[in-house]
Amino acid sequence: MKKSRFSSMLLTICLLVTVFSSCDSMLNPFDKDFESSEINNDFDDYPTPSEGLEFKIYNNGNCSVSGIGTCTDKNVVIPKTAPSGETVTMIRSKAFIDCENLTSVTMPDSITSIENSAFENCRNLKTIIFSDNLSSIGNFSFKNCDKLANVKLPDSL
Repeated sequence: MKKSRFSSMLLTICLLVTVFSSCDSMLNPFDKDFESSEINNDFDDYPTPSEGLEFKIYNNGNCSVSGIGTCTDKNVVIPKTAPSGETVTMIRSKAFIDCENLTSVTMPDSITSIENSAFENCRNLKTIIFSDNLSSIGNFSFKNCDKLANVKLPDSL
């Protein structure tokens, strides 16, 4: 009887160790590699936008992303609007060229075009979530993005 009880306890301990060791792979807000851009605080299902991107403002209430600026996010989330309130409708030519730390980009549905060489030489870029309203992608926009694997083109193209 004691052997059976001991075996049961040993089995329970092994199961608990297995369960708790697998918890290490979960997102931990106290982990050094945790990025705030991975949290979605919006209730409209759009991730928290990256900060520090550069914009070109137009007179019609629209703007475009013109550069990485001071943004250090590896997973860039382009905002729906610029900090000054204009709607982001385009990613300008060479906006993210040579951003080798960039691994993913999420675009809002307000983006309608990506200009030439926008993401050229982003060698670690793996995932792009395109705008559902994207109507044009310029030449060489993803040239030398050798790791790009997760791409779903919108029906608008």
